[in-house]
Amino acid sequence: WALAPASIQGDALIKLIETLEKRHYDGQTYDDSLSDLHLHAYIDALDPQKMFFTRADVDRFLTYRDRLDDLGRSGDLSVAFTLFNQYQASLKARLESVLASLDDQVGAFDFTLDEYLPLDSETLAWAASPDELDDRWRKRLKSQVLSLKLADKALDEIAPTLARRYKNQLNRLDQYNERDVFAVYANALTELYDPHTSYFSPRRAE
Repeated sequence: WALAPASIQGDALIKLIETLEKRHYDGQTYDDSLSDLHLHAYIDALDPQKMFFTRADVDRFLTYRDRLDDLGRSGDLSVAFTLFNQYQASLKARLESVLASLDDQVGAFDFTLDEYLPLDSETLAWAASPDELDDRWRKRLKSQVLSLKLADKALDEIAPTLARRYKNQLNRLDQYNERDVFAVYANALTELYDPHTSYFSPRRAE
């Protein structure tokens, strides 16, 4: 079920780069330096809260840091889709795992422990291991349970409420298509020129 780019999107990427370089007032050239920024921006767009990729994943992605410009000029979107497909697979596996253990976890949380969940992802380092990602998800779920308790949600309604949320996310995941991937990747580049420059898919443009 991995997504792959259509040839028309490769053509669109070539045209996008040409337009940004020749017609944007900022006058930036899409070179190795901007390629590096583009890759970081794309990674951040996929995983802004650092809940899916580990430090090892990001280090592996960064081997492409000075290649996106060259790949882009030939319409090659392989890196964009490789990263997205890993993100999508990680999200799907995580949602399925949470749903499978939801009832047990909700009843087992100890709210007397002194724990905290960082809210500012900008200062948060990438997880050093899958175990650290597991702990971040445990704390996120614990925080959601606590929020529902503080909202006076009955204990026996908390797990079903969260299950509906996670099932909805899982259902939406199957609706992603190659146009969505291209839009995220393209906007990660256009926003480096200025925050008001955006790529519009044909449907959004209409």
